Amino acid sequence: MSYTRLPYAMAEDGLLPKVFTRRLSNGAPWVSILVCASAWALALNFTFERLITMDLVLYGLSLILEFVALIVLRIREPHLPRPFKVPGGMLGAIAVGLGPTLLILYAIYAARDEKVGVMPALLFATIVAAGGAILYLIARAAAFARSSS
Repeated sequence: MSYTRLPYAMAEDGLLPKVFTRRLSNGAPWVSILVCASAWALALNFTFERLITMDLVLYGLSLILEFVALIVLRIREPHLPRPFKVPGGMLGAIAVGLGPTLLILYAIYAARDEKVGVMPALLFATIVAAGGAILYLIARAAAFARSSS
């Protein structure tokens, strides 16, 4: 249920159709709930190991992206006010992300033999991640075109 807020927030930002912002009287984003439930229903045919592999790749890549963002912000915006700052400057930022990144990369490597149908699970998860990035760029361009007209 926690993932249903993501399509709702993206629709509020103009990155998904506005239909995703529809809510019930109690505030639940019902369209987003139905779409997410449908996507999870499609995943019922996968084994637990395949689901873990795909989650590992997708969630692991998002965590690595967060660590990269931490380092990039330290370089580009060193004086940006932050409610919390990792101590140790640039070396501290790198040290915080290095261990988890190595562990995620090892887990991805260890799961290299899992399959989704005839396709390796890692390739499937990579295609899903790339598809998400492509759809984001399309939605962002469409939102920009709407706002500039």
